[in-house]
Amino acid sequence: MRKLWIIVLTLALLTTTALAAQAQGGAINPLTGLPVSDARLVQRRPIAIKVENSPSARPQSGLDQAEVVYESLAEFGVTRFCAIFLSQEPTTVGPVRSARPSDIEIVPQYQAALAYSGASIPVTRMLRDSPDIPLIGQMEDYYAYRRIPRGNVAYEHTLYTNVARLRETLARHGHEAPVSLSGWHFASPAITAPAGASVAHVEVPFSKWATCSYRYDARLGAYRRFQQGEPHLDRETGRQYTAENVIIQFVEMWEGPYVGYKDGSGTNLLVQKLTGEGRCIVLRGGVVTNGRWVRGERHALTQWLDDSGQPILLNPGRTWIAVVPVDLAVKVTLGSPYAGATSPAGSGSVSPASAAPSAPARANGRGLMP
Repeated sequence: MRKLWIIVLTLALLTTTALAAQAQGGAINPLTGLPVSDARLVQRRPIAIKVENSPSARPQSGLDQAEVVYESLAEFGVTRFCAIFLSQEPTTVGPVRSARPSDIEIVPQYQAALAYSGASIPVTRMLRDSPDIPLIGQMEDYYAYRRIPRGNVAYEHTLYTNVARLRETLARHGHEAPVSLSGWHFASPAITAPAGASVAHVEVPFSKWATCSYRYDARLGAYRRFQQGEPHLDRETGRQYTAENVIIQFVEMWEGPYVGYKDGSGTNLLVQKLTGEGRCIVLRGGVVTNGRWVRGERHALTQWLDDSGQPILLNPGRTWIAVVPVDLAVKVTLGSPYAGATSPAGSGSVSPASAAPSAPARANGRGLMP
């Protein structure tokens, strides 16, 4: 009973905050729980941008302005991001790369449009069979895209986009429309670990080429992201990526359609099931909650529930979601809060230009997919 009253009181506080924001002409962003000055910013269609995460892609641009960022396995052990933008319009996001089967599962639950740089024949067919996903990719309209050369980085890693221009493209193609997102449940005040208590950190070993970790920094009230043990920085600002919420979503995965390369080799695309339910781990404020995720149908936003079936309250702010295989050994540890550099950029000696590690070796004689 006491737990139920706590939940009721928390939801009441959230309602009061939302009404106050609306009374001032604003609204609450359903994806962050934070107020915005103009309600129209959160009533429009979200834009999902496909961003690569191979070593040659780092450091990326603009991910720190996304409300939600998904990280999913692609081929050969690398991961890719699907970043959801609603209220923010960064001028540079990327590098933008091709779509994957996971996007067919992620994008519809946000009623979003998809920005990407093309797709293999099987994924192109999947997208054509998904009329509920407006496409504003490079192949549909190049207006919102540009190449930004980066030293000796290969051409395929140099495509970037502009969110404001994507919105112009969306409107020109008749796809801009107001949407109503159900949103998540946010805590007010934010959840924090008691003073002096151990806090939860997490390491996600997708593969040896893509091992990321999130370390809680109590000074920021957020998790700092590390990639291959190094601070994961934004190319535009030099700041380390942070998130108020980190969610590990365990899902069923299997090999899907086969894709061939020009050299005669090929691989199977990875398919992920993001409808139904499964296990999840939610970290915010240094506190960890084990629970389950539930998504009943294609256009429903995934909900995060505790063992009693109640919504897991998130902290207001950004959320990064790691979509991992059901048997991946994700490591959650309890310890002291992160006590490294106090600036958002992590170590002052690290620059965006020098943050990307060397590229992985070719897997089985085959390069990474475009």
